[in-house]
Amino acid sequence: MSKRFSDTNLWESSWFLDLSPEHKNLWQYLERNCDCAGIWEIDIPQLKRKIGYKEINLTSFITEVNKDYDKLSGNPVTVKRIMLICNNTKLWLTGFISFQYEKGKNGINTNIPAIIGVLNRLKDNNIYDLAIKEGFLRIQNSSKTETITTIPKGCQPLPRVKDKDKDSDSSSFLNISLFESQIKKELISQYGQPNVDYAVREAVRHNKNNLAYIEGICKKRKEKEAIKTSLEEARQKKLEQDKLLSSQREAWSKLNLFELACSRTPETPPKKEIGSG
Repeated sequence: MSKRFSDTNLWESSWFLDLSPEHKNLWQYLERNCDCAGIWEIDIPQLKRKIGYKEINLTSFITEVNKDYDKLSGNPVTVKRIMLICNNTKLWLTGFISFQYEKGKNGINTNIPAIIGVLNRLKDNNIYDLAIKEGFLRIQNSSKTETITTIPKGCQPLPRVKDKDKDSDSSSFLNISLFESQIKKELISQYGQPNVDYAVREAVRHNKNNLAYIEGICKKRKEKEAIKTSLEEARQKKLEQDKLLSSQREAWSKLNLFELACSRTPETPPKKEIGSG
């Protein structure tokens, strides 16, 4: 089950308050059921079954959602909060990407494999250039985006990978993201396969499935291993020193006994007086 951010100020927005109850429900349904790029493939019969409405006027819904007000004059204005794309077969929530993935005002970070999947989804639907042009997509390092080509396209589900540290029952499987092969090879080469596997599992468990988080875990584990190795070497060195001191003490003891034996002169028996008789 995926998790998404929710706008707690939505119910304070004038445009949302002006929606009909049906359209409020429909908007929140789309926010939770669109893909990772904010795209939803139109299927009105299925939508009716899911939210329980007998009639859904999609044109009216789009018109209402795209209605806003000028903050200075209060006059109604038209925005592009939602758009029909792909020959009117899909709906696109244009602000979804910036709300879900941007941090601060610098745009999205394309070093994260999941973000590359989002960008590929925009390209698959031929709206990548439109998103850049309209300001719906802002990228921190756009030059790096074109160099990474082996990331899986779109919002592919995470594969089921067995957790080697647990039993082999059904609870011992975790969802582990498919990382770009070259980056993964470099991490394995630098930190080792066990550390990378552990870091991936931890990232998935804490819902922080990004390269920086995984590399950070690998670094910490490597540092801990280095400290452990250093302590073990120090312990072995101390044991060797203790053995050496013990052998030296034994040698010194034998040497002292030998020197004492060599320096001691034999005792002469007392002289007897020779009697005259």
